[in-house]
Amino acid sequence: MRVLFAAVLAVFASPALAGGLQFQTPSGNIGCVYEPDAADRLLCIRLKPTVLSIILTRDGADHGPAEYEGEVWFPKHAPVLAYGESRSVGPYKCTSERSGLTCIRGGHGFTASRKGIVTH
Repeated sequence: MRVLFAAVLAVFASPALAGGLQFQTPSGNIGCVYEPDAADRLLCIRLKPTVLSIILTRDGADHGPAEYEGEVWFPKHAPVLAYGESRSVGPYKCTSERSGLTCIRGGHGFTASRKGIVTH
């Protein structure tokens, strides 16, 4: 699985990222990007208490380590998704709450917070 996350992060860390849709939570702890490419996925990074990446696709959600060659990608200058607000990016809908970020696609999704990451 670590190889999968490294490969995904390599794609998202590239300059081509500028064409995707990015956002972050008000705390600056979780940031996401949607790239409408062939994989059609949403990638989110949670920074604290440990750095983890979450990938949501049409097939479900998974999470794991978020390092690629010692660096962590994060959309530092992305628009903020305010608490209580939702944003649709492609087929994904994300809602920001003080308790964490929840993103869904169809019957799959995840909730990410400082307390942990739960996939559903």
